[in-house]
Amino acid sequence: MHASANLEQDVALPEFIRSQWGIRRVVRFMNMWAEALGASHPRLLLCTYESLLHDAPRVFADALRFLGATVDDEALAHSVEYSRFQNLRVLEQTKREREGRSLDQDVFRFRQGRAGSHARELSEADQSYVNAIVSGHLDPVFAYQQAAQNQPSS
Repeated sequence: MHASANLEQDVALPEFIRSQWGIRRVVRFMNMWAEALGASHPRLLLCTYESLLHDAPRVFADALRFLGATVDDEALAHSVEYSRFQNLRVLEQTKREREGRSLDQDVFRFRQGRAGSHARELSEADQSYVNAIVSGHLDPVFAYQQAAQNQPSS
């Protein structure tokens, strides 16, 4: 992938991880927040994909309260339902069809809807690359190093 590539291109996960938008950039971005997270900064709330998978209504409600909003239980339930993986996947597929873009499942942003699915989608070499970047560079405040190293292989 060339340095001038943009996020709208259809790129399979193995190519994406090494691109200018890939794992190195993600780790740099996360590390920008590490000091504040480590100090439990009162104006910063960590919300992970894993926590959303585990209990989306609670995590969304926590985020709303953190932002100073009142939680409307009915609106919250509707929002959580609307943002479920299968719905987002259908919306993405519909948009891709309308735009005449690839329907190859490997280039979808919403691919599997499971945490850690990259370990099943990447070759051992690609997994090693990601794990080396994460374990070597991601601030420990995120506690992902151990999880990345313990992901099951394909």
